[in-house]
Amino acid sequence: MRRLLGRLRCAHVLMVALLAVGCGEDELELAALLADESVVLKTGVLADSGPVGMVVRVQNIGADAANIYSVEFDDEEQPAGIFRLDVNFSSSAKVAAGAELNIPVIFERATNAPGRCDFMAISTLRINYLAGQGQQRELRIRLVVTDDCPGEMRCAPANPQLPDTVRGQTSRLKMGCANFAQTPVLIEAIELVSTTGPIKLEFASASPPRELVQGDVFDFELIFSPEALGEVTNTLRVRRQGGANIDLNVRAEGIRPRPLCSQPAPQAPAMPADIDGYTFDLESDAPVNYHGVVADLASISESYAPMLHRAVLIATGAYLSDYCTVSNTGASFRWEGLPCTEGDGTLYNVLGIGLSEAITAQILSAAVGDNVRFEGYDIERIKRAGYWQDGGMSNGVGNRAMFISRVCDLE
Repeated sequence: MRRLLGRLRCAHVLMVALLAVGCGEDELELAALLADESVVLKTGVLADSGPVGMVVRVQNIGADAANIYSVEFDDEEQPAGIFRLDVNFSSSAKVAAGAELNIPVIFERATNAPGRCDFMAISTLRINYLAGQGQQRELRIRLVVTDDCPGEMRCAPANPQLPDTVRGQTSRLKMGCANFAQTPVLIEAIELVSTTGPIKLEFASASPPRELVQGDVFDFELIFSPEALGEVTNTLRVRRQGGANIDLNVRAEGIRPRPLCSQPAPQAPAMPADIDGYTFDLESDAPVNYHGVVADLASISESYAPMLHRAVLIATGAYLSDYCTVSNTGASFRWEGLPCTEGDGTLYNVLGIGLSEAITAQILSAAVGDNVRFEGYDIERIKRAGYWQDGGMSNGVGNRAMFISRVCDLE
């Protein structure tokens, strides 16, 4: 490594160490971390290997000390296993000019990880540090772990499974293909066999063709944006020059943002005694529920009730008539048209406080046209240096401030 560094020109140092300065005297005033290897490869990690160690070696080739303030992984945990720093390593290390630093890493293979030739884990270790004049710098080193399976190129994860994704939202899965052969491998293309559908492909940099020398990793991502419920599959094909295609089976599933009301309700989370100094009076200890089709949505900016996430106007019966116009603007709502009150119906403006992060996500997932039910407990007053209350209701119409224990879909 020392002989190699002695021959490096200034431009090479800047490229590897990711420095945003030019060559000359200014450069000597800065710390500059350079990795011994841009890719650290660990082979022979078998199913019964247990935790195995890897070492990332860096050297400060600058003229000032480098103060490391964080060392972290892009993908610490993945289906093949988990990367973590050795507990004996401190991420607040100081690397003097000309000094070296060893960063110990532990990889532990998952018990249900794919076997042999389907097993590979890829992550990126990011070393963030301050150079001599306080500039923030980052050094990135790839970590690759494999079994002893022979072969020139493999991709991970071998069986891509995108996270279950709520309809209308988007999830991503990072992937990589690595070359283990001594001779270069040319990737001609990476593509999805079916070019239509909610699964898409995105490259971290330029798309193929791309030549990989030994130890090189080519990064890309799968993106899933379901517009419907249910499982989706596709085939990811990696075409390489002079070798057979690598075909990977991709799976993903679009899921509901909320449970069905026919499903048993879980135990309701406990209601808080206060939130940021605000206390609450309940109208009753008895649980209540309000249902309807979401007719309008609005944000809330009430000075006495900042914990109210959203106003969701839900309607039934006559209030759903094509000739009845309803709307809400936060903690107030209105309806227009004689048909609104000609028949039976309800109109509730639900002002919800989720009793957990998951329930808050259910509240925020409500969209116009959804047929939902809000379950929880009515709040009479929200108090702190005064009080706020929702104005109540009459004849099935009104505001409903609530602690919400579940939002579910009616079938």
